[in-house]
Amino acid sequence: MKQPFNYLILRKLKEWKKNQAWLSEMTGIDKVAISKYIKGTRVPTAPNFLKICALLEIDPMKVRF
Repeated sequence: MKQPFNYLILRKLKEWKKNQAWLSEMTGIDKVAISKYIKGTRVPTAPNFLKICALLEIDPMKVRF
């Protein structure tokens, strides 16, 4: 079952006790962009989507927007 990308990001960050600033630093993606992805007001580019999925161990095939 596919789940919303913003929900998956939030769930992983909570599980790992990390925050948006950490995600931004680790991926090189701007903090504002990360915030918008989490709010669901912006869809990441394909490279950014794959960076986040790889870092947070999210299966890209189980994501919906």
